[in-house]
Amino acid sequence: SYTHKNLTHDFEVLKELGKKHDKSVAQILLRWAIQLQAVVIPGTGNPDHMKENLEVYSFELDPEDMTSIQLLRSEDVSGKFI
Repeated sequence: SYTHKNLTHDFEVLKELGKKHDKSVAQILLRWAIQLQAVVIPGTGNPDHMKENLEVYSFELDPEDMTSIQLLRSEDVSGKFI
């Protein structure tokens, strides 16, 4: 089952990818979904968040990054989202 330990590890992986690309975890996850050709509709009324959301088109995740995120997915948790 998915535990706090798993979540902490997953978040650390995502934070490291954020550091690598100088982006937030949210931007990393949005970019990941876009590169998987998923339809992404981020919603916000905050102008700063709108700007941040649009910045996901200013970088790409390399195949190694994509694999790192894919390996975080667990059947019981990810099935609720994708």
